[in-house]
Amino acid sequence: MNIHLFLAFHPDIDIPLRYDLSNGFIMNHVTSDDLVAAATEPPLASLLIVCPYLAWEIHVAPAPFHASSPDSGVFGGQRDYVTVYDVLHCLHRSLRQVVTPEEYDTFAPMGASRNAVGSAYYSRIAKIDDLVKRTRDEKYGIRRIDFLQGLNIFRGLSGTLVGPNVWELNVAPVMMGTRTVAPVTTIAASTASTI
Repeated sequence: MNIHLFLAFHPDIDIPLRYDLSNGFIMNHVTSDDLVAAATEPPLASLLIVCPYLAWEIHVAPAPFHASSPDSGVFGGQRDYVTVYDVLHCLHRSLRQVVTPEEYDTFAPMGASRNAVGSAYYSRIAKIDDLVKRTRDEKYGIRRIDFLQGLNIFRGLSGTLVGPNVWELNVAPVMMGTRTVAPVTTIAASTASTI
């Protein structure tokens, strides 16, 4: 089983795709053809993404077609395989979910881990320039992205021994000076109605 070049983790080099999981920005040039390419070879109908920082699994399935999807005009019907876009879209959508108080108490044990999640939350909120959006995010509180403890840059997926459809999410810290004001592509645009 092979994963698309844009999604493949390489421990010693950066992957061609620079994607900020916290805001859905792709920070380099990516074409629609790149996004609609199959995520794996051979193509799979679904993927499961796990990460040692997260208590939740991320289920990836082909996204339904709609006007903001990069493949809205490419295919005539429903796809039966996962694309690069589907992976990025599901990662962003899953990591934007609000953590309930019960989940926080269960998955953020007291001590250093809980402090790191809290620090990531406050750091994420501080980076929101728009006062209305910042106030809204403060109201909702901790999100799953905060459990990555500031490791918000997508470094790729690596295979696991669990099976061909289970992949591990690799992440890295945001480097100083890489914050993008005007991204080339925003995966978050199709999830704008998501909290």
